[in-house]
Amino acid sequence: MFFAVLSGFMWCQLQAQTVNEARALFEKEQFSSSISMLLAIKDNPALAPEALYYLSRFYVLLDKGDSAVFYQKMCNAQYPQLIYTNLLNGMMALHYANNPAEAKKHFDLAAAQAKTKMPQVLIEIGKNCVEYKDTSLLGYTRLLFPKLEKVAASNPDYHLLKGDMARVKGNGGEAVNHYDVAEYYDPENLGAKMRKGILMKGVRNYSQALQFFQQVVETDSTYAPVYRELGELYFNVQQYPKAYKSYEKYLKYTINNTNAKVKYAKVLYLSKQYDKAIEQINEILKMESTYYILYRLLGYSYYEKGNYPAGIQAMETFFKHQEKDRIIQSDYEYFGRLYNKSGQDSLAALMLWKAYGMDSSDLALLDEITVLEYARKNMPAVINTLTLKIKKSAEYVLADNFRLGQAYASSKDYVMADTVFSRIIARQVNYVPALLWKARSVQGLDPDLKAGLAKPHYEKVIEVCMSDTLKYKTEIVEAYEYLGYYHVTRKDVKSAVEAFKTLLLYDPDNAKATEYLDFVRKQQKGK
Repeated sequence: MFFAVLSGFMWCQLQAQTVNEARALFEKEQFSSSISMLLAIKDNPALAPEALYYLSRFYVLLDKGDSAVFYQKMCNAQYPQLIYTNLLNGMMALHYANNPAEAKKHFDLAAAQAKTKMPQVLIEIGKNCVEYKDTSLLGYTRLLFPKLEKVAASNPDYHLLKGDMARVKGNGGEAVNHYDVAEYYDPENLGAKMRKGILMKGVRNYSQALQFFQQVVETDSTYAPVYRELGELYFNVQQYPKAYKSYEKYLKYTINNTNAKVKYAKVLYLSKQYDKAIEQINEILKMESTYYILYRLLGYSYYEKGNYPAGIQAMETFFKHQEKDRIIQSDYEYFGRLYNKSGQDSLAALMLWKAYGMDSSDLALLDEITVLEYARKNMPAVINTLTLKIKKSAEYVLADNFRLGQAYASSKDYVMADTVFSRIIARQVNYVPALLWKARSVQGLDPDLKAGLAKPHYEKVIEVCMSDTLKYKTEIVEAYEYLGYYHVTRKDVKSAVEAFKTLLLYDPDNAKATEYLDFVRKQQKGK
């Protein structure tokens, strides 16, 4: 009898140890091994509820809600109203259903059942509340502390929880103090060292963060998450070779961890290693073709490498399978650019306008749209875009106003073109491009030169351009050409000849001037 009891006790201890080992493996981001270990013990009635709780929790953390729900249903069907079942239901209500009120009902049941005999359950309740998307449950978490002070004062997990709560509230110094206490009770506690390193990295104290991360490596060189953090740290300080090596170790120690491969692909993309990013992403998609979020980076990377058809295909797959609320501005931007490079300018414009709709303060995007619409010769759209940008710009931008005037002139709205160029000249009286385009705009209002409306404006162009005749040769030629024809329409041969002769000084090969002067000479010989 004694040996049977001892055997049963040892079996429970072994199983408990196995659950803790599974938790430790998950913390090390060896997800497959952790889940396999839990699956192996989920059929043992004594420990199945705990195993099923962690299975569901881990799947929630891995963003695999369907699997989490599957094991939640299994737990409720086989072990209704047990401690870990209530804990599991609270966790799912909070993180999966986003229902804090319902979650607290289940957490209250679990806490009442656990009392002070199972402090880990109380700690798990606190962890779930602290991990929630906002701080609304921190007060509820604090109510657990009196019980935990009595039975878990030396439990490192309790102090990690207190530190995490302080961190979420923005109290970094207090958080570090709690992590120090956790480390006091467990000098080799990797969670405490990691958290301190992450806090330091977050405030850009990279040297201090590096010290904490190196302590983790010295304690356990196979602890995968530390290499991810080191990779990000080195990336932030632009030590890219060290960043790559850190991520390679991260992949090595996570063992077939798809999440790790995805993060590595992101780093490759952000480091502009587009070929490697494409290779890494396609490798992942061979194994998990429904990992649709990856098609985003694949499309971006193909664009950067100039493979526009492949980029469009990737983005089409991404948009087809992605929920609308997970689309970000850059998705529309890259899709638009891919369409533009492929000659599908209508779709390009549509996507870029959608991108602008997600951030109407993005004036650089309006520039991109303007260039696209110019190429399409869609002047109404160009006018609309530039007018919008000028209205939103905090400062006067000459180039935008100038392009707006040109767009009005190209649309033959010469009145508005004249208005815009007049505004520019009012600010910069001798700005030659604006003087020239004002003259052109006014000429557009008087195409047969009957009123000679553009004459004083072309004369102004000549006056200003005399300061540098080599630089403004083209403008001078155009101005004298107008003056020549102006005089021709008025049969003022002497003035026309003078204008065209002056024009030939700047452009000896000008056919129009030569032709008119030859005509005048023949007329004079005929007399």
